[in-house]
Formats: sequence, structure tokens, C-alpha cells
Amino acid sequence: LTLPVPTSPTLRVTGVTLTPQGAQLNAAVQLQISGPLGLRLTATTDVRGTPTLDAAGQVLTLRNVTVTTRRSGLTGRVLAWLADARAQAYVTQAARFDLRPRLDAVRAQVQARLPFSPAPGVTLGGTLRALKVTDVRVTPDALVVTGEALGSLDASVDVGRAVR
Repeated sequence: LTLPVPTSPTLRVTGVTLTPQGAQLNAAVQLQISGPLGLRLTATTDVRGTPTLDAAGQVLTLRNVTVTTRRSGLTGRVLAWLADARAQAYVTQAARFDLRPRLDAVRAQVQARLPFSPAPGVTLGGTLRALKVTDVRVTPDALVVTGEALGSLDASVDVGRAVR
């Protein structure tokens, strides 16, 4: 994001860390700020809000958002850049998480383990078509995520091997 202000600083998100903050979720967004004369600073902006899932359970966003920039080591000019409405919107957008790639990777890992034998004489097999997140709750100590697996499961029990 290049801000249309004198000296046109550039903001780049370099990382996002999620933590519970009471009943809200905090996304600590690490930024790199580049400006004139080789200016290169790092800053952290906290985007705090209520986690919300899209209807498909694939994208997590925050609603009722507040944005706060940590002042440590920043000049007044840099703080003013980060207070700009466009920068605030950019940072807020950085707190949007597309869960699809991770859900697809987990689905593939689980599918690769099938068929699976959890005990002698018991075999589980099937096809895992999709995973989705059905709920995200924030407690003071944790982020609680509930999911749903869609597919078919086949179970077979060889009683002779299972009873021994």
C-alpha cells in the first residue's frame, strides 16, 4: 500500500500473530514501513475484534474492529502515517484469514492415512471430501475452533482378531 501523502510511505505486512484478548481476538500485524531517503522501519499494529466466519466456514474476519499502533520506537510522522484511514483499512484487511489452503492440506493429510487401523481387527476407510470450520470462540485462555468433516466412512471389524 502506498499512501498518497507527502513522501509516499509504503506499508507491507510481514506477519500476523493471533491471540485471545478477553472475548475478542487480537491480530498483531507486523508491518514494514518504507519511505524517502532509505527509511525502513518496523511497527506492530493490533487489530482487535470479534471473529466471524463466512457462511462456507472458509474465511475468518474480524468485526467491530479497533486498530491500535504500538508506539515503541516510532516517530510522530510514522504514527501519523499509520493513523491515516487508508492505512487503518489496509491493516484491518490484513486481519482476514483465508482458511481454505490450511483446511485443504489437513484434508489431504487425513485422507492419506486412510485406511487406518486404530486397533487389532478394526479398519477405518473412506473418502474425506471437505473440511470446514463451523465455529470460532475466544475464551480468556484460548481460541476454540470447531470443525466439520464431509465425506464417507467405512468401518470393518474382524471379530476374531478384535476379541483376542
